Amino acid sequence: MSIRRILCLCCIALLLPMAAPAADQAEMKAQLETILKENPSLILDVLRAHSEEVLGIVQEGSNIRRERAMIEEWKEQIKNPVKVDQTGRHVRGNAKGDIQVVEFSDFQCPYCGRGSVVVKELMAKYPGRVGVTFHHLPLKMHNQAEIAARCFEAAMLQDPEKAWKLHDAMFGDRETLSKDGEKWILEQAGKIGLDTKKLAKDAKSSAVSKVLEKDKEQAKKLDINGTPTFVVNGVVVGGAVPLEDFDKLLKLEGVLK
Repeated sequence: MSIRRILCLCCIALLLPMAAPAADQAEMKAQLETILKENPSLILDVLRAHSEEVLGIVQEGSNIRRERAMIEEWKEQIKNPVKVDQTGRHVRGNAKGDIQVVEFSDFQCPYCGRGSVVVKELMAKYPGRVGVTFHHLPLKMHNQAEIAARCFEAAMLQDPEKAWKLHDAMFGDRETLSKDGEKWILEQAGKIGLDTKKLAKDAKSSAVSKVLEKDKEQAKKLDINGTPTFVVNGVVVGGAVPLEDFDKLLKLEGVLK
């Protein structure tokens, strides 16, 4: 029997209406069992011929499993939300909004760049409701991440609004940041209107060092090892997740209806 004919029989069986008489269903099932016993390699042949479709099904199943596990973990965290010390930190957006996001990030990390875009989308989708606080977790593999973090905090000492503009500039051109480092950062700071001499000095100050050390300690306490990681109303969300995942969490928390 040709594979084409076997496939046709399988398709007919799969498309057989559930309302069909039990006897017909039993007969079709028996025929399929016979076909597969006589042609044990059929399933593998079909899978090979439709590998892309099979891969898509497997990926879809993996995503469903991931989402279920993620939601169950969120439900447990909602019962016992974590706390991040925000003392002395500037909040972008509404510090009293019902959506508070603490972002542990690395200016040189490509996934963090993607995450920063999603955070902006969240703020745009729920205007006036979102507050964002930026915390630092510069990874050792990124040789310019530490100085970028220091420059951001040094800018905060001058003008928080301009510091956020520097934040956007650094995430907006990570390639040049990675290549030219502090020199390029100071150029961007000058364009924004920051005092670059003061910025360079403050970036190396003990005050800025204390901020970064505190962020690293808090990340360690929360078992945060990768970037980006977000803490959304006390629930930890790891990775550059899409905006839809934020919405799912906020609905679970009762923030969104």
